[in-house]
Amino acid sequence: MSLFTSKSRYGSKIELRSKECIDAVLQPLKDHVTIKINGSLTCENILRTVLNMAVNKHSVHLVSKQYENVACETSLRYHLNNLTLTVK
Repeated sequence: MSLFTSKSRYGSKIELRSKECIDAVLQPLKDHVTIKINGSLTCENILRTVLNMAVNKHSVHLVSKQYENVACETSLRYHLNNLTLTVK
């Protein structure tokens, strides 16, 4: 995983770039979150789109216009509304 450091007056800090951050979080999510999908989308498509929105601070409208192979707004909202997360 490639990291870069930035120096501030309080010392240096290590930051992940957005792709590395998404890749690091995506696999554990795929292992533990199941989204039932009918159609051509996959659970990975939905999770990658949501992570991309979170990491890059994009809205549902913006992410579908900037990137390829992402869920459309309607599909993304539908699947996220049907997702029930339970904490054990």
